[in-house]
Amino acid sequence: MYYHSTKTGLTLRAIALLWATLLIACTGNGSKQEVPEQPLPEGVTCREAAQGVALYGITDREGEQAVDLFRGQNDSLLSTLVAEGQTGFRSAFNVFVAVAGKRMVVFDAGIGAQAGGNMIEKLQSLPIEAEQIDICLTHLHFDHIGGLLNNGEPVFPTATIHLSQSEYDAWADDERWQAVQNAYKGRIETFSDSATLCDGLVQSIPAYGHTPGHTLYRVGNCLIVGDLLHAQDLQIEHPEFCARYDADPTKAREVRCHVYDLVRTEGYYMCCAHCYDHFITLNK
Repeated sequence: MYYHSTKTGLTLRAIALLWATLLIACTGNGSKQEVPEQPLPEGVTCREAAQGVALYGITDREGEQAVDLFRGQNDSLLSTLVAEGQTGFRSAFNVFVAVAGKRMVVFDAGIGAQAGGNMIEKLQSLPIEAEQIDICLTHLHFDHIGGLLNNGEPVFPTATIHLSQSEYDAWADDERWQAVQNAYKGRIETFSDSATLCDGLVQSIPAYGHTPGHTLYRVGNCLIVGDLLHAQDLQIEHPEFCARYDADPTKAREVRCHVYDLVRTEGYYMCCAHCYDHFITLNK
């Protein structure tokens, strides 16, 4: 395996039209890639996303989202939803990895070993023999790109990084992102709005709101949704709540509700960067 240990763009109406592209077939390269039968490491789950495509959910590190992150919106309702003395909601830092034959696609890179992440150790223990590696970034917050570098060196030295042009432009002056660009020079590719990536394995979906270029990705029957939500035990039942991390709360709310409807009607699995469950379904 080849790795080492503000523009807001489209209106919601236009985004909704682009989301219709989710109905386009999105399958693997024809190579057989079965979900492994042997026990997986703790913090790793797997399911078949499409014929010939296995999708792994990897907990890079467990975490918690503070209740205070959601205050200031509907504090009376929030007070009725949290237990007495509760200060946070169970959370996690997750990475998702699609495998189709000898191709591996990593969705976000977690917080990195320097912040206590152990995604690489778990990834190395999996039955994956990748000859081609792609990395699709939902956005450029530190807990999604920290795992790209280790002491300034690229963790995936042969990989190609994909992200939306809107997100790329919004973080031009960010020092962490500049360090990643220097380490992966010549191997960063941007796309505009909805795009088909990795030889048809991945479909991107604009989901602006959390950040200017926040992007979802579809692999078969799974949606990798990045920071669509931060607290599983709050925001699934109450999508109106936004964490303070959301740059545009109004758009983030609209996108979240739209995706929930899509997941319910189409039966997708929702794969969230900060939920303690890797694969979430919603009742119709």
